[in-house]
Amino acid sequence: MPIARKRLIDPAAPSPWVHCTSRCVRRAFLCGGRFDHRRAWVEERLQALTRLFAVEVAGYAVMSNHLHVIVRMQRETPFTWSAADVARRWYAVYPAAYFADGTPKPASDALVQAKVKNAVS
Repeated sequence: MPIARKRLIDPAAPSPWVHCTSRCVRRAFLCGGRFDHRRAWVEERLQALTRLFAVEVAGYAVMSNHLHVIVRMQRETPFTWSAADVARRWYAVYPAAYFADGTPKPASDALVQAKVKNAVS
């Protein structure tokens, strides 16, 4: 029976290492064969997201139709971030705009400040 994520980990306990998996659906392939180029993309994305969020990655495995990641939250790190830091990290993951070639545009200071002002009120 599924359990809500908020009930899986006790927030009062020290941060445990958590084994996360993600599986492709409908017998699709994540990597392998003609999709092997995706392995490097998944590894690069995992490293980028690790830098943006307060998590440590102990290990990972990119399989042909699923992914395994062992992570631990760094609970104190987010408390050192300012609201602008959080907004910049947000826009790094969810860009507001893209260049013509499809690469994301970095968030401008005005956009970040607007997000900070909106979040405070």
